[in-house]
Parts: sequence; C-alpha cells; structure tokens
Amino acid sequence: PFGLGIKIKQLYLDRVNLNILGHQIGWQEFNSGAQMRFDQLTLTPTRLVGARLSLAADSRSSSSQASVTQTEAANTTLVLPNVWIPLKVIIQDLTVLDFKMADPEVEVQRAHLAGFAKGNDIEVEQFELSMPEIELELSGEAKLKDSYPLSIHALAEIKQTLLAGQSIALEADGSVANLTLSTRFRKQIVADIDANLKPLDPNLPFEIE
Repeated sequence: PFGLGIKIKQLYLDRVNLNILGHQIGWQEFNSGAQMRFDQLTLTPTRLVGARLSLAADSRSSSSQASVTQTEAANTTLVLPNVWIPLKVIIQDLTVLDFKMADPEVEVQRAHLAGFAKGNDIEVEQFELSMPEIELELSGEAKLKDSYPLSIHALAEIKQTLLAGQSIALEADGSVANLTLSTRFRKQIVADIDANLKPLDPNLPFEIE
C-alpha cells in the first residue's frame, strides 16, 4: 500500500558529555533506530551504556515554594486527566546498562523495557530492573482515562540487608482511584497481605486483610 514512511536504520551517539542548565549528562554508548509508517512509530532495539547523571543544586527558594504548593495540594482530591496518544508507539527493546546518578546516588546495573502505547492504552509487555539493592520484573496494562484502570504483576527480590533473598510478589488491579493489592512474601518472611486503598483521596483510606 502507498503511504509516507520514515526510517532511521541506525543512530550512534558515543562518548557524549553535556551540561544542560547545570545538569551534567554523559554516556559511553548509545545506539538506536526508528521507523514510522502511517500512525505507527516503532523504536527498534535501543541500547544505552555507561550513562552518568549529576543534577544541578536546587535553590532554597524553589524548594520552599514547592513545599507550600505540596501542602495546599495535599488537601485536594486529585483528578487524573485523560491522556490520548495519537500514534501507536512500539518499544521493541530498550536496554540501559551501567547507569549511575550522583546526589542522590542511584545505580542501575541493567534495565529493560518492551511495550506499546496507543490512544488511552499502555501495555508494558516486559520490564526488568537490576540494581545492587533489588531485582524486579514487571508487566501490566493501563488506560489513561476514567481514573486509570490498570492491572499490574510484579516480582521482586531483595539483594541487600538482613532481608537479602526475600521475594515479594505483587498483583495490583482496579484503578488508581480504587486499588486492590495482593502481596505475597516468601523466603525470609512468609506472609500474604491483601489490601484496598484509594491513592487519589487526600486522606488515603485503606483496608488490610
């Protein structure tokens, strides 16, 4: 069929160092590609290696102003906006290796994402995260409308502290306005906890079974 198509077969940006408004950003290796046809945009396998991030120091005035704003917002029930994504965006394979941020210190040994978004729908087919503190696997889907109905499945393992080896399985269903959680703890601590909470309510009501 006829139609306008755009294709970037391969994009390389290696050994980059940037200073953006005081934020220091750099990486050793970045390669990616993309293609677009009609209303579909596909990000082909993408790899970022050796990224380093150092944030600029925050001013006291902006911090104090933000705290006042947060206090006022704490007494108001949040209303989530409807979000519409006009394209179907497909992420085939996004992998980040050896990422470090300074102040606060964050280290990501490996992160991997595959999924897509279109209209109000978002689906995470696979998300994997490896850090010195934790291993995490997650999949799920959500709609960015009507309080964001969602279904999320996650499995985590703690790697440090006295709880090293502890596994946690989480199932989240419902919506951001009315969320049902089912959590299973195994290995060091064994427990099953079911809960219901309303994250958008400023009083954050919840029930635990």
